[in-house]
Amino acid sequence: MSKSLRDNWSCSTCKTKKTSLSPSKLSRNTQIVTDKTLKNVIDSVNFMSFQFVDFNHQLQQMFTKINDLKSESKRISEENVLLKKETVNLSWRLNKLVIERLLAY
Repeated sequence: MSKSLRDNWSCSTCKTKKTSLSPSKLSRNTQIVTDKTLKNVIDSVNFMSFQFVDFNHQLQQMFTKINDLKSESKRISEENVLLKKETVNLSWRLNKLVIERLLAY
């Protein structure tokens, strides 16, 4: 292959693109593709925006529920500590009464 042929050689895909998109067609086709692409991008952005807003709302609800559960867990833990102390106290008093009764006989 001569040097001029090698310099001007293109694969079949590139040749098809070059012939189908002449300069006059190129700007018109580019504009059509750009308008369609822009509309698709805008639609996608709007859709994703709605999805993010919905996700954010769900996330906020989950944070609220988690905080409520934390508060409830803390309250239950504090109540549990008090009940344990009361159980120990009642157990001690019961043992004292049993011993007093046994000594009374």
